[in-house]
Amino acid sequence: MFDLFWLGLVQGLTEFLPVSSSGHLVLVEKFLHLTPDLSRELWFHAASLLAVIGFFWQKIWQLVRGGFLLVTRGENKEEGLLAIKLLTASVMTATLALPLSDIGKETWGQDETILGIFFFISAGFIFTAYWSHQKQKNLEKKFSWPIVLGLGLVQGLAILPGISRSGITIAFLIACGLAWKKSAEISFLLSIPTVAGAVILKLDNSPIIPWGNEEMVGWWFSFIFCVIISWAVIRFMLHFLNRYWNAFGIYCIFLGGLIIWLDKFYS
Repeated sequence: MFDLFWLGLVQGLTEFLPVSSSGHLVLVEKFLHLTPDLSRELWFHAASLLAVIGFFWQKIWQLVRGGFLLVTRGENKEEGLLAIKLLTASVMTATLALPLSDIGKETWGQDETILGIFFFISAGFIFTAYWSHQKQKNLEKKFSWPIVLGLGLVQGLAILPGISRSGITIAFLIACGLAWKKSAEISFLLSIPTVAGAVILKLDNSPIIPWGNEEMVGWWFSFIFCVIISWAVIRFMLHFLNRYWNAFGIYCIFLGGLIIWLDKFYS
């Protein structure tokens, strides 16, 4: 029960913050002496997915409707084109993430030094985006096709624990000249097909969740808790992203350094 509570809290807090949810879940599992479990992973990713769908349901409906009208009638080009761009970016992500998946959490995620280095890489993306933004403050660019393709490939790196999906995608968009809030919104919308696709692909390999017994109380409590926390974090990011952006980079450097130090001196 308490293990699930902590995992739900960590997933809810870190999925949409630029600090890597996968990296944090690896750390929490090690701290709690838990064996990595695909059922738990899918369960909490589904909770985060439900949160982002609930938060953006109106925008999602506009994208679905716009995509349908664009394909069938050539109408509603703005929303329809954005929907197609998000799907294209997701396909690009799959081309990189699938080959990397075999050396993701199960391999590099178990090496603390490599995990710490990946947190440093996330910090590098964060600081690079901030410096790029400072140089082009008044040059707000559009979500063009080259940016779409690059975004999809960059997101594929998030299969590696310690590399934050939201962090590198938001950082990439900001570095390309998009506004802070627009970058975050695109990143969160892009998480829907990406996370949904990952969950569906892994369902066949997932052990059966213990439906119908006393353990499900803890599972459902942690699920709802994760949804609520994820929702709050999305709202926070859309309103205060630019104010606290560099703080996330500092946090990733601190955490990465701490992981490496502990691994070297206490292993």
